Amino acid sequence: MPPDTTHSNTLIRRHEVMRRLNISDTTLWRCVQRGDLPPPLKLGRSAYWPESEIQQLFQTMLAKRDMQWNGATGTG
Repeated sequence: MPPDTTHSNTLIRRHEVMRRLNISDTTLWRCVQRGDLPPPLKLGRSAYWPESEIQQLFQTMLAKRDMQWNGATGTG
């Protein structure tokens, strides 16, 4: 059976999260403080996020965008 990639337990480092979201370090921590991003797992001095949480964030962002788009265009 192939591995389940929909709920990946892979941890990704801070720089990879910043690259995937196309945000700066300051914006990353601001998002954590506002609750837009879950707090990282700290291992030593490094910060990691489960890849599944970042994927879920993308899905939430897409759904929010789609709801706003459909509301603005009167479709949906």
